Amino acid sequence: MCDCTNSHIGQIENARGIPSLEMTVRIANSLEVTVDQLLSTSYASPEKVFLKEVLERIEKYHLKKRIKACEGLITYLDTLEKFGE
Repeated sequence: MCDCTNSHIGQIENARGIPSLEMTVRIANSLEVTVDQLLSTSYASPEKVFLKEVLERIEKYHLKKRIKACEGLITYLDTLEKFGE
């Protein structure tokens, strides 16, 4: 899927090799994620990657739908807090 050998992927997975930027993009595309999502655990604040994506999606909606999305998110957060996830 990434147009490379299994051995090369194995080296990357086992931290014996560092992928080029091009290979990083190919891996992200193969996994159907963004490069940000792929590297998020390396960031000081990985949650900001996902928060940015959520905000960008919500901002595309018209006002009523933005409010509904925010209400749904608040309900979900309330549930998480209530049941301790």
